[in-house]
Amino acid sequence: MVALQIVSQRQQLATLPRAEYAAYNTFKKDAPPPSKCHTGTRLEILEDIQSWGEGHNDSCIFWLSGMAGTGKSTIARTVAENFDRQKRLGASFFFSRGQGLRAEATAFFTTLAIQLTQTLPDITPHICHAVAQHSKVSEQSLSDQWDVLILEPLSMLAYSLLTPLIIVFVIDALDECKGVEYVPEILRLLARANDLKIIQLRIFITSRRESYIHSSFKQIPQILHRDLMLDSAQDGRTERDISLFLRDELAKVARTHSLKDWPSEKETQELIKRAGRLFIYAATTCRFLQRSIYPEECLLKMLDVKVTGHSSTKELDNMYMLVLHQPITDCCDEERNDLVRRFKRIVGSIIILSEALSSVTLGRLLDVRQREISTTLSSLRSVLNVPDDDTSPIQYFHLSFHDFLLDKERCTDPRLWVDEEETNKDLFGRCLDLMSGHLRKDICALRQPGIFASEVDKNTVESCLPPAVQYACCYFATHLKKARISLHDGDRLHTFLQEHFLHWLEALSLIRKTSEGILAITSLESVIIVSKPAAGPADSD
Repeated sequence: MVALQIVSQRQQLATLPRAEYAAYNTFKKDAPPPSKCHTGTRLEILEDIQSWGEGHNDSCIFWLSGMAGTGKSTIARTVAENFDRQKRLGASFFFSRGQGLRAEATAFFTTLAIQLTQTLPDITPHICHAVAQHSKVSEQSLSDQWDVLILEPLSMLAYSLLTPLIIVFVIDALDECKGVEYVPEILRLLARANDLKIIQLRIFITSRRESYIHSSFKQIPQILHRDLMLDSAQDGRTERDISLFLRDELAKVARTHSLKDWPSEKETQELIKRAGRLFIYAATTCRFLQRSIYPEECLLKMLDVKVTGHSSTKELDNMYMLVLHQPITDCCDEERNDLVRRFKRIVGSIIILSEALSSVTLGRLLDVRQREISTTLSSLRSVLNVPDDDTSPIQYFHLSFHDFLLDKERCTDPRLWVDEEETNKDLFGRCLDLMSGHLRKDICALRQPGIFASEVDKNTVESCLPPAVQYACCYFATHLKKARISLHDGDRLHTFLQEHFLHWLEALSLIRKTSEGILAITSLESVIIVSKPAAGPADSD
């Protein structure tokens, strides 16, 4: 009987959308383990957060904000691990742009609810009962999801507790949640954690200090949230921590390359100075040197780069420029032009994609040979995570690299700057080409018009609708909108929809992405320009 109940609960939870790899301690194969705070660093901040999480403060929300590259995600992951070790972590969600459901507000509360059943097994019956009573809850508003899947089950669990309980949610990179309009509502709902009494729910949030997030917090009573701007204090703690991190990592580089008395203290101090308060500069530097054949020469080149501009990211920008220039300067003029062309196409697409793709899938999407992709990315492993497995997704280590390439003011070499509109235009065209050449009626040869998509074998779907085609079906409208292409009667998209609209809907159904089709059609309405027929002789009056 118990076994049947467990099976039933699993089936009910399986109906909820779940963002893979959203939890702090999960990551894709062939990807490096997510970083945590280096031993001996960030001690004061971690102690502050720990004290808050133990209930020594009335605020149910702790907001840690800061600019890109200051180590917010690393702190969040360390905080989650610490509370998990103390059996206080309820759930964690690390938003990530371009990582499927990890960027979607619609999968946020459902994923937290699923994690709650794993960290608090006694809450499972209450959440499963809620799902049974509200079978379409994942399609309902965020407010309904919060009440039905989180707040009410926690309230029910509280009745069975003999002593108060404190649990913590860790939410990282809220600014990477797709759809800024969702953020104010998410924060308003999270603040309602204060309504719980026997169970104290504490929510730790990190994000860039974007204006829309800041203004959303201002709408919440001050007593409910505590705000800390990372590295706002001029107390030297960050510089101390970066110094400790750099010295330890440089020692690893020296051991790997059998270097003695390297780097010099003067070189180390210069690196520390250039890093400033950006941990991402220090981490990228060490990855770059570790992967170099001659780290001594690379370090000299790095320190020889003259500082340009006055922005807070100037040192990081120079570092990215150095990494990208190295393969260009190592080849002849003819090869250089080809490399730049491939860089713009391949790396430009990687940072623009709505979902991270493997090299195999990317090659099919762009109609580029695998060898071109591998040779283009071979020297960029200090800024891109390029798995040895061709079927694992390629990702950038940090969002700041994405931001750098798209900003003409920061990426000052026109050969490297990525034109966002043009890249989206290219991806939109490739999506249309793929779908036009692949989609057809009854693509999986089911010959059963009434069959449910859930009954179709997953391997059959993958075989008939390869990942590149699935990507095209899901995101062609996204690339169209970002390319700022106006639509007219008789254009390429109009022709495609006339021939393949039903085939496209069938494909979306088979890959369980029908809702994406609805959103795509809605987004297309905002860019359509209906062309009027030319006036004929009878209309001349």
